[in-house]
Amino acid sequence: MKPLVRLLALLTLPFAAGCFETDQKTTLYPDGSGKLVWTIGIKVDKGDEDPVKEEKIDEMAENTEGIVAWAEPRIAQEDGWVKVTLVAYFEDINAVKFRKEGSEDELMLSYKYVRNGDGGTLAVNDAMSKDMKPRDDKKDEPQDPEAKKFAEEMAKQMREAMKGMRLAVSVKVPGAVTEAGGWNGRDGRTASLVIDDKMIFEAEDDPEAKKKLEALGGSLTVTWAKNEVPAAELAEFRNELAAAKAAWEKRKAEKAGEKK
Repeated sequence: MKPLVRLLALLTLPFAAGCFETDQKTTLYPDGSGKLVWTIGIKVDKGDEDPVKEEKIDEMAENTEGIVAWAEPRIAQEDGWVKVTLVAYFEDINAVKFRKEGSEDELMLSYKYVRNGDGGTLAVNDAMSKDMKPRDDKKDEPQDPEAKKFAEEMAKQMREAMKGMRLAVSVKVPGAVTEAGGWNGRDGRTASLVIDDKMIFEAEDDPEAKKKLEALGGSLTVTWAKNEVPAAELAEFRNELAAAKAAWEKRKAEKAGEKK
């Protein structure tokens, strides 16, 4: 059950332990600008009035590079779930880096965009999906009977905690996808990846399922031959980016004023 432990350690928001899902959507435009919409959901117990500490959301901005504006986070509670949606804007995707919490060097998310004539290739280094890959943990299994019994009990608890878990990553690039590596879905300009609890459980018992899961996530690539973003879509994003930058600068000024 180490994949869940590793994944929980990567999350930058301090949710209480429980069933969770994450949906990370990146949109890229030909000049390298774009946005990342990241929704993280956690199943919470009834009566938990403060499952998300909003002050930690501001800390996320300090743990990133290349982000020119953040939208106000949206927090919604529905049917026992709390979902936080963060929107980050960038002008150069190659400069975007999300560091793991508490680390100056380890990256949780980064990109490499290479232009190729009228098209290009985008590589995504995504630590969250990488850490969902199955690993051979037999060498780490305890030999002492009591320790082994404890490890088995912990594995049962972690398996229960993983029920309903879902990780989704997608990128929308400037043109129709011609090649996609590490993903398990593609449609038009979008390459997508979904890993859930059922896939992980199946990989523990089925060598073929394990092989398929090992091929997903981590270092993801997507290639397109021709940029073909509609002018209206591009203009709409330009306006959205300008508004987001203005709002972000205003918020930073207000925060600075509060500290004086």
